Amino acid sequence: MIVFDKVTKVFANGDKAIDEVSFAIEPKEFVFITGRSGAGKTTLLRLMMREFLPTTGKILVDKEDIVGLQAKKLPELRRKIGAVWQDFKLLWDRTVGENIGLTLEILGHEEKEIVKHVRQLLELVGMSNKEDLFPAQISGGELQRTVIARALASKPKILFADEPTGNLDEITAMQIMKLLKDINELGTTVLVATHNEALVEKLGKRKLTLEKGKLIVDEGTDGKK
Repeated sequence: MIVFDKVTKVFANGDKAIDEVSFAIEPKEFVFITGRSGAGKTTLLRLMMREFLPTTGKILVDKEDIVGLQAKKLPELRRKIGAVWQDFKLLWDRTVGENIGLTLEILGHEEKEIVKHVRQLLELVGMSNKEDLFPAQISGGELQRTVIARALASKPKILFADEPTGNLDEITAMQIMKLLKDINELGTTVLVATHNEALVEKLGKRKLTLEKGKLIVDEGTDGKK
């Protein structure tokens, strides 16, 4: 589903965010991307979504070379990747349901279809009774569930969650991780960027560890590196 082949990203100021990184992720796999703040985790996502171009190297998403992708095909690529950002990026003057439905509006779905799909997504993330509330009226865990539902609205093949438990207590964090695990078991490839090693150990999934832009560990579920 995702291939990075000797990918390096150097910014204009000379900072090397990603340094000769190579890995392959299979369809329906669940993978943690770990490392300290500034290790390059978020840069990987932005490269994957073609928000950044690599300085060198090759990137494939769903068997397609995205480095040379034509601009008109970028929306199609980004519909394949649902992104869950640490700062939520919700519209605070819209309800939970309206925030989720906005993606479907942009994609041109009819109102009746939007309402039906939003309710299905809310049920999936355990938020059926929160549709008409505003973001300021719900908890941090519920905000994260809303963001996950919104990311799933376009039926992406890949879900990338960037520090999805960073501001949550331990119990709520585990609930969010269980939700992501459930989504993965429904067939979505899930990548979770986190520095929470305790959560990673509890889930027992594959782990890619970055340090100063380099991939220093690729450890599978069997513990082999």
